[in-house]
Amino acid sequence: MLKGVNRQVVEIHDTGNKCFEKAILFVNPEFSDVERGALTKSLQRLVRSADVPKMSKRSRREALGGILSLLLSAAIGAVSVLLLVK
Repeated sequence: MLKGVNRQVVEIHDTGNKCFEKAILFVNPEFSDVERGALTKSLQRLVRSADVPKMSKRSRREALGGILSLLLSAAIGAVSVLLLVK
């Protein structure tokens, strides 16, 4: 919930981080006099340096299993279509 309308906001569309497509930060009133370009550069460094979460082994295994199941189903479907066409 935003209580006031006199907030300075910095919004970055090109974050340089594959996890975040956009970043929005509300500037502390103490720093509202700082040049907007400096705030933007600071925010870009912050977002770019954020760690990208890694998939656990279990998640990778489940994703690989799903992909393999999909490929196997597609192969079975293709063979079935070929047999029905003959």
